[in-house]
Amino acid sequence: MEGKLFIISGPSGAGKDTIIKGILKLFPDFVKVKSYTTRPKRTSDEVGNRVFVSEDEFEKMVNDDELIEWAKFCNYFYGRKKEDILETLEQGKNIIIEVDVIGTIEYKKKIPNLTSIFIKYDNPDNFIQRIKKNRPETSEKDLETRKKTMEKELGYEKYYDHSVVNPEGHPEKAIASIAKIIQDMLQ
Repeated sequence: MEGKLFIISGPSGAGKDTIIKGILKLFPDFVKVKSYTTRPKRTSDEVGNRVFVSEDEFEKMVNDDELIEWAKFCNYFYGRKKEDILETLEQGKNIIIEVDVIGTIEYKKKIPNLTSIFIKYDNPDNFIQRIKKNRPETSEKDLETRKKTMEKELGYEKYYDHSVVNPEGHPEKAIASIAKIIQDMLQ
């Protein structure tokens, strides 16, 4: 039996990494498929499934058609290898990954039997404070870029199978909602 793919997506700073970490505690058999990126390491990469590569290495993966999807965000590239996703699913293992909103649409074209979950803020006005708190190394220029991107990303919610609010200071509520969605889909 083929595994299932669960995509967690939403605007920057909505708590996607924290949610995935919580889900992985509840579903420890889920696979964390590697994500390749050209951005520098942060002090708090909670999920720990990122592979940091040079732009040349990333460009080679793109040119060799190794990536299922890829995107540029805040001047850095992100993507996952097709082989990593498809082999894991063929082995009957379930996957949960974070994907940007445009990437989710690409995944849906290539893997139609997936479940997409959009994470949103309880109050988008808290966006800047949330980013500053969780990523203090973020520059003012990056903050402005992230804010503009967030405003666009909120418009993609309609393309998702499910939408979950991540209440400020209470990620356990969003984790519980997503765990229920996953349990329902695994039955």
